[in-house]
Amino acid sequence: MRKNIIASKIISLVLVVAVALPSLFFDVLGRGIYEEVEDTDYSITFYWGPSYKDFTDAEVTRMKEAGFDVATIYNMPWGDYSSEKHGIYQIYECVEKLQAQGLNASVNDGRISGLIDKSRLDITREEMEKQIRRVKEYLKDRGLDNITEFYLADEPPLELAPVLKVAVELMREYFPDCTTYINLLPIYAHPDVVGTYNYEEYVETYARDVNPDYLCTDYYTFVAGMPRVSYAENLEIIKKYAEKYDMETRFIVLCSQHLVYKNVTRQEISWQANLSLLYGNKQLSWFTYSHPDEGYYNEMIDKDGNATQHYYDIQAENKVNRVLGNALYNTDVDRVFSVGAGIPKMEEYSSYGKLGEIISGSGMFVSFYDNDYFMMMSKYSDGVIESTVTADAISGLQWCNPETNRWEGIASCPYVDGDTVTLTAGQAVLFRAG
Repeated sequence: MRKNIIASKIISLVLVVAVALPSLFFDVLGRGIYEEVEDTDYSITFYWGPSYKDFTDAEVTRMKEAGFDVATIYNMPWGDYSSEKHGIYQIYECVEKLQAQGLNASVNDGRISGLIDKSRLDITREEMEKQIRRVKEYLKDRGLDNITEFYLADEPPLELAPVLKVAVELMREYFPDCTTYINLLPIYAHPDVVGTYNYEEYVETYARDVNPDYLCTDYYTFVAGMPRVSYAENLEIIKKYAEKYDMETRFIVLCSQHLVYKNVTRQEISWQANLSLLYGNKQLSWFTYSHPDEGYYNEMIDKDGNATQHYYDIQAENKVNRVLGNALYNTDVDRVFSVGAGIPKMEEYSSYGKLGEIISGSGMFVSFYDNDYFMMMSKYSDGVIESTVTADAISGLQWCNPETNRWEGIASCPYVDGDTVTLTAGQAVLFRAG
């Protein structure tokens, strides 16, 4: 009994010391091991999921194994409400399958989204409320608590803003626990499509007047030939108005080869996911999961239902992105810099934050967050040219290790040698002051 009391006191003392001095723990090589990265509401999803006939329990398992927490149900028929075997009922059968495996759903219910169209700009608030109330009543007794979002519009022009304002207000009233999906056009969209020659005006109108739950855009960098380089300008504009109107941001990136867009490599997949984190986005979405139509190739799941190489590439990337996204979730991005990368509208670095003076380096992006975290990321270079930065502050940092899901001492970081950080195409590393 006496031995048990002594042992209990020793254990208690160790726990107290461990809490007070987390750096007390070391691995076998003597490297500091700090706290685990906690789970947050950071989210990873996709656009264009499987059709109804392919939305099986096995496919839901495959979504979950790929690292997704939200599945989108956007591409099912919803015009026929007359039969339990068709139309709108199929959507909610799929929601039930997701719920059974612990996945959330973002739903396109045509009784709501079908009202938001350029041909119906004169729709009244009463008409819209009637349909939203209809959906609310339909779901009242179905026991579905995993619907976290309703689709309203993808890439809407400016003229739809007044209709979407009413829709957002009503959805908040009837579905207060759900967000609404509105994905804005990217900066390279033609002015005739956007509805204004000023992209900032377009984004601010939606932020100020529509007041969505978040600002979101898609941006596909990798066209055949020379990659687009207006991503910094696009993301800075989204960041600017999200800060002004107190919103989070989300980002949709390229998986499927289509139109002018190339078959992205493993490095390009990582680069896009890290670019999203560089600008502080709270959700990452991949376009596409399933095969949409002829003219699309190399999606995650092909037209025959087989997992492609992109499925495994994105599965691996989602594991890394989940850890870094969790680590950054409760922070806000402050400023994003170029270190000799030469990207339009990206501010060139001068001494800032905990990084301080950079002695030498080029081809790198650096993003600073509001809690003394900062992330370095390579400029895209086809996986050939290394990006390096040398700074006095590196050796005193900690880094977020996605493999262990922990903050660790800098000695364990494979990208760091002394005070030099070296990254190849697609790579990024998150630091904090030690």
